[in-house]
Amino acid sequence: MPASLKKFVNPKFIRTVDLALIRTLLQRHDGALKGFDLATLDGDEARARERLHAYLLGATEQFPEGLIADLHQIADLGCKAGLELILTHARRLGVQILEPAEPDQGDAPKAHDPKHVALRVFLFHRAVFDAAYDFQVLKTKTSLIEFAGLSEGVAAKTDISDIERFREAVSVFFEADMRGRYCRLACYEDGRDINIVIAHGAVVSSLPVIEANAERVISMRAVTHAVLRYEKDSGMLRLGGISRTRAPDMADMFAGHLLDLPGFFAGPDARHLYSLDAVEQAGPGFAMTHAHDPAIEAVLITTATAELWEWDASSGGRKRVRTRSEKSSSGNVLANLFDVPTPLGGAWRLCEVGFEVVFKSTGKRRDSVSVTLRPPAILRFRRSSHEDRIITLLQRNGLVHDRDDLRVIAAAE
Repeated sequence: MPASLKKFVNPKFIRTVDLALIRTLLQRHDGALKGFDLATLDGDEARARERLHAYLLGATEQFPEGLIADLHQIADLGCKAGLELILTHARRLGVQILEPAEPDQGDAPKAHDPKHVALRVFLFHRAVFDAAYDFQVLKTKTSLIEFAGLSEGVAAKTDISDIERFREAVSVFFEADMRGRYCRLACYEDGRDINIVIAHGAVVSSLPVIEANAERVISMRAVTHAVLRYEKDSGMLRLGGISRTRAPDMADMFAGHLLDLPGFFAGPDARHLYSLDAVEQAGPGFAMTHAHDPAIEAVLITTATAELWEWDASSGGRKRVRTRSEKSSSGNVLANLFDVPTPLGGAWRLCEVGFEVVFKSTGKRRDSVSVTLRPPAILRFRRSSHEDRIITLLQRNGLVHDRDDLRVIAAAE
């Protein structure tokens, strides 16, 4: 068993899992199973679980690649947060995923364990599982590449035929990057915004395995995910899971297929989104103000990086010759960083700031979000909670260019 799955497929899970569910899962890969006979599950239950334990916790090379991929997906939703997503989308789709518990099962039937629920839904309610998994992907993508459109209020087309044409184009896009033609695309409307999750092939990897006392190398292509989030009111497109060099191409493809506006995200201001000018101008005394949001307890600037740029006569342009970074959990990194021979704002420029936003919480666990801002276009943080609050905080502190600012920048360029 791969180390990444041992926390999920542990002895307790094997002792309690419904053997009928395990049989159904293994049957999906019956032709590739090695070292385990499905007929074992038809005999004595204790012996069946013993053999299952030996197989599932055994050597990695005996597992079909498809089974490992299935277990990874199930493990991702086999937790409390995953159960909440499954229940949310089961209600949205009107699907009953479990029969009511029998009176003699007590208040905590094992079938309600998040791991067991995820396994059952994966096997028998795939539409619910895929939707829940897609939203988990949306939450876990933290480093998004952002583009500002040429205007605000442009609606995207979400008819089935439009989405299918876009999916076909995306499939060709990834095939050109040697990631295969497989492409599953799901579009979820959220008010005036749309979220798109794309499951596609990763780059082929090779794995040496032992078979019949001989070594051989197998090739496999895992499934990975990309996300697109488009906000109609702001005209902003956010991409995750796509390389920075290919992101402009994906953005233009989205604009051409779903907005009927090729080049919509290719304007001169499309990537001029954030600025640290306010920090440089205020100097070491800069502090993030948050009085507008009573839910925020504190904002601590924990990291900062400055770069020294000089003119390079040989290339006829500027080049970066030095980088200086400071890090502190106390929130006073700017005082140290501003203590440089040349003041920030000249040859030295502040290029990145990291801060921790602490939210008021009644529980024992601290509720905080770590944010990294690197102008002109990089903003990284866990977007599963407080996303709107983080964006508003940046806007209130002058770290986000508004539309009027962008038009001035574009005109100047």
